Amino acid sequence: MHHSAASLLWLVVIALVIYLSYRHYIKARALLQAWADANHFKILHATQSWGFMPLGMMFTTSRYQIVYHVAVFDASLKRIEDIGVKEGKALPPLPRDLPLVNEVKPRFADLFKGIYLKRTITVWFMWIGAYFVTYGLTAWAPSLFNFVFHLPVQQSLAYGLVLSVVGLGGALLTIYLIEAIGRKAMFAVGFGICCVPLLCFVFFGKLSAVQVLAIVSGSFFFCSFLALGLATYTAEIYPTQLRALGGGVASAWQRAASMAGPIVVGWVLPHWGLNYVFVVFGLFALMGCLVTAFFAIETRGQVLERLSPAHGTQR
Repeated sequence: MHHSAASLLWLVVIALVIYLSYRHYIKARALLQAWADANHFKILHATQSWGFMPLGMMFTTSRYQIVYHVAVFDASLKRIEDIGVKEGKALPPLPRDLPLVNEVKPRFADLFKGIYLKRTITVWFMWIGAYFVTYGLTAWAPSLFNFVFHLPVQQSLAYGLVLSVVGLGGALLTIYLIEAIGRKAMFAVGFGICCVPLLCFVFFGKLSAVQVLAIVSGSFFFCSFLALGLATYTAEIYPTQLRALGGGVASAWQRAASMAGPIVVGWVLPHWGLNYVFVVFGLFALMGCLVTAFFAIETRGQVLERLSPAHGTQR
C-alpha cells in the first residue's frame, strides 16, 4: 500500500514538473516573439543558453527570462534597402572614425575602470537620491495623512492619488525637457527645486494636511524628472557591453533606496516629528543635486560610441 502511494506521488510530481516546464517554455517563447514583433524582426532560429543569467537580468522583475542566442531577419532594414534599390539610392556608409568595439564579456570591475569610475559612482548617488525621495513620499503619504492628521482612510488614499497624479504630470513634462534642455540640466533642476520645499519644513510650524499635500506635491512634481529619465541616462553613459550590467546594478541601488526610504520615515517620525521626515528627504534631494551639478556628464545629441567608448578604445 505504501509502495503504491509513493509511486503515485512520484508520478504526480513528475507530471507537475513537466507541466510547469512546458508552461515556462510557452511563456518564454511568447516573450521572445513579442520582442521580435515589436522590433520588426523575424526569428530565424533561437538557441537557449544554459549558462548563468547576466546580472542585469537578475534585477528585473520578469519570471520568464531565459537567455537566448537569436538569429533574426530585420524586416525594417530590408524594406529600407529595397526602397533604396528601387529609387537608385544607396544607404550612406557608417562613419569611418567610429572606434572599434571588441566583443568582450562584461565584468563587474569594468564599471570602475577609466572614465567609468566617476560615472558609475555618480549615477549610483543619483539613483539613491531620486528613489529615496520618490518611494519615501509615495509609499508613506497615505499612512502619514491617516496616522499624523487622523484623516479617514478614503481621504488619505485620495491625497496619495493626488500626489501620484502630480508625479505623472512631471513625468510627462520630462518627455519634452530631456531633449529640450538636456539630461544634466533637467536632473539638476529636478533635484534642486525638489529639495527646496522639503528643506523649508525645518522652519515651518504645524501645518494642515492640505498644506503638507500642496508642498510635498510641488516637490514630487520635480522629483518625477529623475524617476523617468534616469534609466535612459544610465544606458547612455556605458558602452554596449556594459550597458545591461551598469543599468542592472544601478537598478539594484534603486531597490535599496526604495526600501530605506520608508524605513527612515518610520524611525524619524516618532523621534523628530513629521517636519523632519520631509527635511531628510530634502537632504537626499540636495545630495542628488550637488552630485549631478559637479560630476554628471551631458549626453544629449552625442554619438554614444564616442561618448561611451569600450575599454581599450578610450582616447
